[in-house]
Amino acid sequence: MSGQLDELLNEVSNVVQASNAQTTASQALALEVAGKMGEIDAKADEVVDRLNLAMVESISTNLRKTLYLDVVSGDDGNDGETSVKAVQTLSRAIQLSPEFGMTTINVVADQIVIVDSDIAVWDKSIIVQLNGGVLEQVIKDGKAGRIREYGESRIRLKFGTVRTALLEDGFSDVTENSAFFSRVDNYATRLFVFSMVIDLGDLMLFSGGNHACDIHVLAISSTDLIFTPTAVNHNLAKINTNLFALQIGLSTLPETHTWPELIQGVVLAADGEPTNLLTNILFA
Repeated sequence: MSGQLDELLNEVSNVVQASNAQTTASQALALEVAGKMGEIDAKADEVVDRLNLAMVESISTNLRKTLYLDVVSGDDGNDGETSVKAVQTLSRAIQLSPEFGMTTINVVADQIVIVDSDIAVWDKSIIVQLNGGVLEQVIKDGKAGRIREYGESRIRLKFGTVRTALLEDGFSDVTENSAFFSRVDNYATRLFVFSMVIDLGDLMLFSGGNHACDIHVLAISSTDLIFTPTAVNHNLAKINTNLFALQIGLSTLPETHTWPELIQGVVLAADGEPTNLLTNILFA
């Protein structure tokens, strides 16, 4: 009987030892698998990070562009992405600009860029860098050239002159309808003028829409305003009952005029302060 018991206990001991060995092996395998899974996870995270970075870089590249404009030697069949493949017209440069992105249009130095028809800017942020040149509004076939904003657009002018048109035979519209910069839809017009000369002819530079969903913005900085000698109408901008932001800094105009008198459509309260205008210039 004792021998049978010893044999049974010995068998149980062998089973326990085998079970322990199997458990140890299973634990080692589990640790190995966990290690491999950790390596796989780390590599997967690295791949995801690289993909995310590539996507961000791709989006940044696609949404931020510099295009070149040469009105003399450019060709609108070019892509505009280098100076030797410059486009010839501003309208083509704007067409090539990405929606919801920011494009700098780099104009060859000292050239005159003519706007003699409507140019539409749809959901784009455009910087026109004139490099000493002129952006000029012209009347053609009885219509004034205009740059018209749609959607979430904004335009910045830098380092040159912007010139509005003079009246001519057969054209007498000096209202906001012929403003150089205006808009069509219900969003806000946004124009930023930096380190420029505004050469104001008979037509105004800027007009806000009648029903804006946001605040119209005209910001002028480090800029000199002059009047074309033969101009008889001196109006910089027309605003409406919607809220309008006018900010002017480090800028000059002829001593015979003041900034407030160049702005049409301002509604004044009893104390002389404007009710539809946010501005840093004094009206009262």
